[in-house]
Amino acid sequence: MKNEKKQPLLSVVVAAYNIEGTIDRIFDHLLEARHRNETEVVIVNDGSNDRTSELARGYAQRFPDWVRVVNKPNGGHGSALTAGFQVATGKYCRPLDGDDWLDPKGLDTLLEYLSTHTADMVICDNIVLNLDTDAEKRNHCALPPQSQCSLKNVDELEILPNYHMLIFTTEILKRIPAIDQHCFYVDNEYDAYPLIYVKTVVYLPFVVYVHTVGNEEQSTSFQSLVRNEANIRTVFYSLLRYCHNPEYTDNPIAMHLIGRYAADVLRLFIAVAFVLPSDEGKTKLHALFLDIKRQYPQYYRSMNVGIRGDVYRKLHCHGYELIRRLLAMKNGNKSIVW
Repeated sequence: MKNEKKQPLLSVVVAAYNIEGTIDRIFDHLLEARHRNETEVVIVNDGSNDRTSELARGYAQRFPDWVRVVNKPNGGHGSALTAGFQVATGKYCRPLDGDDWLDPKGLDTLLEYLSTHTADMVICDNIVLNLDTDAEKRNHCALPPQSQCSLKNVDELEILPNYHMLIFTTEILKRIPAIDQHCFYVDNEYDAYPLIYVKTVVYLPFVVYVHTVGNEEQSTSFQSLVRNEANIRTVFYSLLRYCHNPEYTDNPIAMHLIGRYAADVLRLFIAVAFVLPSDEGKTKLHALFLDIKRQYPQYYRSMNVGIRGDVYRKLHCHGYELIRRLLAMKNGNKSIVW
């Protein structure tokens, strides 16, 4: 009788769009991990028009028991993640963007931990690496290390863990709504949607994910934020609707946390609104705040969206020009804290 294949501890879902220049780097790091046989790699080729499909197929042929390729029409980052989650077979799932990589030592340590422990949500440190300057920033979490925690403990954090720090069970990720298609900034939906189903949380204080920055074409560059401000609003409203879904009223802590992730996205939009041409920024910010106030009045009164947004709200959606002048003064005088 043929032995059944052992369930992987971790599925690595690679959202792949035109990554012919970085896919080898992804595998160079994965192949350094001693426990890579405890993982599976799912490459979701999201309608690439370069050699991504060919290179991915080459890895699947070279490692048929480890690498799988899903080819699909282009639907954007969120669509690729959703497709990958649905076919993943690991106990846990870790998305990986095509220009980033996993630290092999951290991955080994993670797999050793997951082999003997369990939690619905795992938080690890991550590194943000600027490819232009080689500068590194390490993101930590303020939870007690390797202790069983709850969403209540997460909600008590001043700074919430982000996409590059979060790992969920695959079972949970298969239950979340489809992530928005053809849209940037959907990593915030990955952060928030699973929280409805999370009961247990653990923080592991070592680096697993290395996130690269420095490319002006990345969605997180300020030029891209300005260019794609409509996408920021799309993600914000998706999260806002989700945390007000009447099906989840019996989970107030999760709903509050999701509302906080929504507020983080709104902060991005507010920052962009104050660098858009004055009339455009004023009009868009005014319309958005009034719409939130009309549809979600309780959320509007309590949302924490940074000093610019809070001042603007307390001035009853007026004072745009005043805040813009203060920002200009701050840029000219670094002693002004804003």
